[in-house]
Amino acid sequence: MHTGFHIQSPRFFFELRCPPSANTGRPSTHKISSLPECMSIENVIAGLEAFVPTEEDDDTCKLYEIFAGLQPLAPELRKPVIPAILSLIERYPEAELGSPGPLVHELESIPGYQPFLRESVLRQPTDLSTWMVNRILNSELPQDIRAGWLTVLSEVTKHPLASKILRRTATHFLQRQAAR
Repeated sequence: MHTGFHIQSPRFFFELRCPPSANTGRPSTHKISSLPECMSIENVIAGLEAFVPTEEDDDTCKLYEIFAGLQPLAPELRKPVIPAILSLIERYPEAELGSPGPLVHELESIPGYQPFLRESVLRQPTDLSTWMVNRILNSELPQDIRAGWLTVLSEVTKHPLASKILRRTATHFLQRQAAR
């Protein structure tokens, strides 16, 4: 179960479904009539900036909770969170942050995230951001756009900040893309 907002009518309220609690093992549901101040874009960004992955399995649940406040907003209004999402991915290049998970789902729901992703991968390639590039390449793209993303993936194979495993992964992705 993931965190989400649902609007019911005729009277509007938001229903926040939280994942099972570590204490009770049961999910909880909270109904609110408006978004609390703590769910502003600024606080979502602050939550991402303060987030530190753990070795526990609840990291993705925590990330879904951070993003819960964005759900009622139109995707184009979420654009200010793009740099904070990518900064989190860059700070923890080998962390397990979902596959695809909340970070990828949120990024892919925001129009215009690709140039930010390109800059992030070229600055600090990570498992997750490189995987996202491959996801983009798996879609139907005009040839010039595809060539640009293949170049980004190629840069990962020789990037000084990329781990040996990540370089191999990028090489594997390139080989698979060449066969398409």
